[in-house]
Amino acid sequence: MMLRSLVVLLLVINLLVLSWTAGIFSRWGWGPVSASPEAQAQTPLAAEALQLNNVQSSTRAAPAATPSSSMQ
Repeated sequence: MMLRSLVVLLLVINLLVLSWTAGIFSRWGWGPVSASPEAQAQTPLAAEALQLNNVQSSTRAAPAATPSSSMQ
């Protein structure tokens, strides 16, 4: 009986989500937010706007402290 109730509950939730994504509840303000094509379109970057920077990293590592020297 418990399993049957769980299956029925999951079916009802699935039907509600399916109807929400289909926009059935939109007239009451419960629909999904529709993305307009203008909001999704982005302007492409111009090649002149890109700037490469050389970052030089030092290859010298800091000396590691040994446990015996730090305890003295």
